[in-house]
Amino acid sequence: MTPSTGLLNGHDLPMLGLGTWDLRGTACETVIPQALEMGYRHIDTAWMYENQREVGVGLRASGVARDQYFLTSKIWKTHLRPGDVRTQHAENLEQLGLDCVDLLLVHWPVDDVPIDETMGAFAELVDAGQVTSVGVSNFSEEQLDAACAACPHSVTVNQVKYNVLTAPEALRAHCQSQGVVVTAWTPTTRGEVDNREAVRGAAAAHGKSATQVCLRWLVQKGVVVIPKSTSVDHLRENMDIFDWELSVAQMVALDGLG
Repeated sequence: MTPSTGLLNGHDLPMLGLGTWDLRGTACETVIPQALEMGYRHIDTAWMYENQREVGVGLRASGVARDQYFLTSKIWKTHLRPGDVRTQHAENLEQLGLDCVDLLLVHWPVDDVPIDETMGAFAELVDAGQVTSVGVSNFSEEQLDAACAACPHSVTVNQVKYNVLTAPEALRAHCQSQGVVVTAWTPTTRGEVDNREAVRGAAAAHGKSATQVCLRWLVQKGVVVIPKSTSVDHLRENMDIFDWELSVAQMVALDGLG
């Protein structure tokens, strides 16, 4: 099992999850039970990914009890009016074969739908038992504050692009000051920094890979990571980031890459 971080509403979010963007078909159905068997307990998907049926198949194939894993889904930006939120989330549940998701996110902010309407609809889903926690994705500091002010329930997560090359440090600090957990999508750079001295040096010092260094840099900042993988070896590699620590100097050097 992997460590978790506490959410504002008292629930726990595992620090490592499996991202499923662009995972479809048999590959998606296969990797989810493999990940859960290894000890992953956090799966991230979305209506827009067009893979929730496969995610549901993989979850059921794993044999892991529903209360033993954390599932995140999202409402796409075209469906943020209250009726559309309800309609799309009904599709989420039908596709997944579930009656509740652990975390529902506003996938992207928009300007043409008042945030209080969207967050009010999200709160109704919590009250109906169809969602446990609510959050947002790709929100700026100002947009996050507006969502928090508008939502009758705690906004618990802001999921954003975050890695050593794209590091919104001010946004992270703001979120964490409000008790909002930051989750990083695209937490690795897909090899772009493997030859950077800061990464190579830290990897050599700890006997780890460049990917592990990039993930460890994030979790050491309190950021949840959801790397995508279809390889058993990579799944296992991504899990091995919790029993060692980057030094202050290594963290500073990695900060400098962004």
